[in-house]
Amino acid sequence: MVQSSLYFLQRDPIYRAEKVYELRRSHDPKIPRTNMRLDKIEGIDIDDVRGQNCSLATNGFFLLNLGSTITAEDFDDRSKVTQSFFPQLAGAVKSSLGASRIQIFDYALRKRHHDFPISNGGVYEHKQPSCVAHVDSTTGDMERLRRELNLAEYQSLSKLRCQFLTAWMPLRGPARDWPLTLCDVQSVDPKTDLEPCDLVDPNEISETYSVHYTPRQRWCYLKDQMPGEVWVFLQADSNGAIGVPHASFQHPEATEKDPLRESIEVRMLVFYED
Repeated sequence: MVQSSLYFLQRDPIYRAEKVYELRRSHDPKIPRTNMRLDKIEGIDIDDVRGQNCSLATNGFFLLNLGSTITAEDFDDRSKVTQSFFPQLAGAVKSSLGASRIQIFDYALRKRHHDFPISNGGVYEHKQPSCVAHVDSTTGDMERLRRELNLAEYQSLSKLRCQFLTAWMPLRGPARDWPLTLCDVQSVDPKTDLEPCDLVDPNEISETYSVHYTPRQRWCYLKDQMPGEVWVFLQADSNGAIGVPHASFQHPEATEKDPLRESIEVRMLVFYED
């Protein structure tokens, strides 16, 4: 176990009247870019769950061992990611979960700039780690994705159980520089810990969850996670299961000798016949 800090949404009465939002596209300057008010919570216990039998059904996440994959440099080549890594990942997820169909629809690389978490005022070439606890999707927004991504097949696919999952893997290891931490869903109360949030991007509006902190939450990570070791975790489920709050944290044992954080996250819809 280690201790670190994360950012959480304040328990502010304003959210009884206003929905949480963040504007990520051009907007009227008279309108605040966001109404998120965050607290930095120090001294959070983050448990190393290496060797523990975490499962999607119980904890909201599980560890998938892919073994060897394409090299870290190859992840900069979109064709190698989509033609080599995606089939390897989709096949392993499908087999592990007994799913009937895996639909990968998005991915992102994150490469930490050496100035992070202090902004240099410029635009980074790659996405940076997020140290604000969040869930990527609500059930309603997952249904929007299911429909928009499958217009021709929506009538048949809408009858199947669907999960929105994220697969996360470091590209270099061991991952000590701003690794990922996941919150065990058994320790989350969706009624009091999660707040729906609208993210307004240039091309779409998506609904996510911001997260309030409570000491009852159990935060987890995988010590010295290596390439090939993949976290697969839930964002939303048509059966109503809640998604996994997650964020990146500054590992207290990280040194300048550790490689700067590089990771890939792959987002997918997973369908089940039964």
